[in-house]
Amino acid sequence: MPSRITDVLKEMVTKKETQLLGLQTALPFILVRKDGTPFTVLGFSKGCFFRSPFFTVLSVDEENLCVVLEVLASCGCGNNLFHTKARVLVNLDCFCSIEIVDKPVFDFLLLSHVTKDLVCLPFMLTKNDITKTICRINRKDVQLTATITVYYDGEDSQIRLTVYTYEGIITLIVPKNESRSITVFKLQSIEIAAPIKEVKGTIEMQLNYCEKKIIYY
Repeated sequence: MPSRITDVLKEMVTKKETQLLGLQTALPFILVRKDGTPFTVLGFSKGCFFRSPFFTVLSVDEENLCVVLEVLASCGCGNNLFHTKARVLVNLDCFCSIEIVDKPVFDFLLLSHVTKDLVCLPFMLTKNDITKTICRINRKDVQLTATITVYYDGEDSQIRLTVYTYEGIITLIVPKNESRSITVFKLQSIEIAAPIKEVKGTIEMQLNYCEKKIIYY
């Protein structure tokens, strides 16, 4: 039986080495002891201990029937597995079978947290006013999606707004007694052009802040 396990692991290593860069990974598996129980180890990675029965193969020593395994970490309900820095050297004579596990293996866990905020900004500019910045957001550390709705009821026939994002500039024209909406990514600021007579209205913004955290195991 160890010879069969060795053949399976050798095939995994061969497939891993011939796959495209960025996609190479051996299939996860469980090793079964001779008493029928799964082989489980206590791994240590990134300053933490964890227990796992899941592995991928790194190298095979046919002559001594030994293999170097990477210990995989599971998260939450265990449907996903993650690569770690934990390694273990085992002798295949201790096992009777190998079971391939149909679970994806990832390099890291990505956690996302979304905070929503609704902002209402009334405005009024007269012919004596210059172009005015009505809002400025300095949050480069988060991904910000903003839905901007402009309600305009001033004396001028239309109002012109310039929306600045970290990816570009957008001009928004709103006719008198109408409204316009636009959704942008990475909002930086909103600017209202100087009026001919008077512009007034309200700007409503639905702000969605998305903070992401990458966890390596």
